[in-house]
Amino acid sequence: MTKRVIATLRAVGFHRWDAAPPQVAYLASRHRHEFVFRVEVRVQGPDRETEFHLLQAAARAILGHQWPATEDGIEFGGASCESIAETVLAALGSAGYAVHAVEVWEDAENGARVEL
Repeated sequence: MTKRVIATLRAVGFHRWDAAPPQVAYLASRHRHEFVFRVEVRVQGPDRETEFHLLQAAARAILGHQWPATEDGIEFGGASCESIAETVLAALGSAGYAVHAVEVWEDAENGARVEL
């Protein structure tokens, strides 16, 4: 049996895709999204050794430590959803969480999943 605890959070942020192909050249400019994060952590027991709210708070703290925040939102620069997810996954793992996967979505429409 596999058990996972899942926490989600949302944050307004900005990024750009420097290598955007001509068909979507506008993505090379800084643009806004409501980023949605979904973090999955493996658990063993029947009574959550990882608490949802604490996992969510840890993920939010990582965002605040890794990227600068302004009054408008988080500045991800040229980071893609994939690279943001990799960073969050690595940082949660370093903090002792048994991370299985991290997803990062743009406006709950398009996103990426990185898993161990």
